[in-house]
Amino acid sequence: MSALVAPKPTTALAGLQPSANRTKWKLTALNVANGSFAGTFTLSDFATTTASKATLRTVSFSGTLRQAPATEGGELVGTGHYLLNALPGAASTEQLSGEIRLFAAEPPALP
Repeated sequence: MSALVAPKPTTALAGLQPSANRTKWKLTALNVANGSFAGTFTLSDFATTTASKATLRTVSFSGTLRQAPATEGGELVGTGHYLLNALPGAASTEQLSGEIRLFAAEPPALP
């Protein structure tokens, strides 16, 4: 069973990201006292089927880090949510809610 270890307050936040971070995903806050985190990512959508240029929307998310029960295998280390605003010009201004899940990365193979 693995334990979730909180980083020291001076620890820099770093994540494994593809070389091209197309969604501009970033972690903007991590509270080591209570495990809360926050961040943003960017969506690129076409507002209409005839639009010639994509509309960029920055989406904020927040959540809490957790220690997964042994029955889950310990891979899920955080959960949270985001609220997504409607595209400009949409018939409805309703926000959509979505889930954020953070998983533990596989450790690199030893040589």
